Amino acid sequence: MENTDVLGGDIGTLSSKDVGECCEKCYQNNLCSYFVYLKGGWGCDIGCCYMKSKDANGFNTSATGCQSGFSPGGSVKNQGIWPAHWMMPDVSDCWPTKGEIDIMEMINGDGIVHGTYHWSGDGKCNSDAADGGPSKKVQADWTEYHEYSVEWDQTHMYFVVDGNVIWEVHPGDPPTYGGPNKVTFFDAKYYWLLNTAIGNSGSWSGPPSANTVFPAYHHIDYVRVAKPTL
Repeated sequence: MENTDVLGGDIGTLSSKDVGECCEKCYQNNLCSYFVYLKGGWGCDIGCCYMKSKDANGFNTSATGCQSGFSPGGSVKNQGIWPAHWMMPDVSDCWPTKGEIDIMEMINGDGIVHGTYHWSGDGKCNSDAADGGPSKKVQADWTEYHEYSVEWDQTHMYFVVDGNVIWEVHPGDPPTYGGPNKVTFFDAKYYWLLNTAIGNSGSWSGPPSANTVFPAYHHIDYVRVAKPTL
């Protein structure tokens, strides 16, 4: 990948080989975009590849047909859009010592649903530990409604999309990050938060791009709470 458009370095000519090799990996991949944005490396700008030089403090493109400005991965029109259905404990204890349940998060409209449980990794405030993971990319019509749920008792927590379990959490499981404390459930009342966040630099979704479409709609058909019959 020698022929690139580099801000703060040499300007090269974009090649079709670069587009295929780079953008195949980075388009709709927020992790790739994160490292490009914060660490330097390869990324995509509306289908155009570039590399950030170590001395550069911004991004641009000059190749024919490319638009100026940095547009990190994900669906271009949804870049920076972060819908979530989550639950927080109705307590005065500091976060996350009584947990946090993220039933559904989707980043940049990439079609991947994440379910995550948070707790304190060492029992102290702001010491985040989590057990969670993504679903496989859901092949679905996102103009239709979908069901996101958490099934939770003393022995397990299942994150569910359209009736399919995408992630399981059990007391004593190791964290996917944080720690050293392992998964602990808490006997606390939780309340709902149903929102769409707009990301910023350094956040999971990254900031919106010049191509992000506003307003971003988050339609909710119903919210239901149930408990098993004994």
